[in-house]
Amino acid sequence: MITTSNNIDVFFETEITAELENIDKIDEKVATVLTLSKLKRITFVIRLLLREALLNAVLHGSKRNAKNKIKFKLFVEDSYVCLKVVDAGKGFNWHQQLLDSFKAVQGDVISKIGGRGLFLMKAYADEITYNQRGNSLLLKKSINL
Repeated sequence: MITTSNNIDVFFETEITAELENIDKIDEKVATVLTLSKLKRITFVIRLLLREALLNAVLHGSKRNAKNKIKFKLFVEDSYVCLKVVDAGKGFNWHQQLLDSFKAVQGDVISKIGGRGLFLMKAYADEITYNQRGNSLLLKKSINL
């Protein structure tokens, strides 16, 4: 763990190629870090958020192109565990996509393949923030459950 000058504890930071098998590798490392820390009780939620965020970055942002890189960072800021995922993709209209994902769930159209990632992230994260372009995601989960 690294503590920055503005008191942000960085547990894990890496850059991966946009390949599905790398999601499992990051997940295993994060699971180990969380299990060894005092954050064990929220491990399931953090791992769910990380898998959904990385899956979207690999499949949609980077189009599974192994030449593209995805940056991942796990850190604690204030009373939140934070996940930051940045891909090299062109981004997307996340406002509309979030709205569509909620409409699909309300209309019980969730049975289609895909389309649940944003809904799950919104349901489990306390805060979800994209940059304007839509290729950088910050998820926050409160440590104080």
